[in-house]
Amino acid sequence: MANQKSSIIELTQKLKEIYPVGYIIKDHEFRAWKALLRHAGCIKITPFEKEDSELQFWTRSKDPDKDKDTLIQLYNCRFLQTNPEKPYKAILECISRCIR
Repeated sequence: MANQKSSIIELTQKLKEIYPVGYIIKDHEFRAWKALLRHAGCIKITPFEKEDSELQFWTRSKDPDKDKDTLIQLYNCRFLQTNPEKPYKAILECISRCIR
């Protein structure tokens, strides 16, 4: 994380880097991490609803609105996947649109 130049992180991915492989983070642990981020001055900038994806993007940028706008643009252009565990779904949707 020290080499990262962007101020945006995806929380679940960063937590996977900290915990042992296969570890399942409990709800209270996840809430504690979010509270820690808020206390450290981070702001949640996820451009979609929790029901759409479990991904959560956070930033500690001096201009968090700029970071959020960037994510919104990527999301609206479908460059940001809300379900990265299932990339085949995006590929199938793209193929389906091309066939029509």
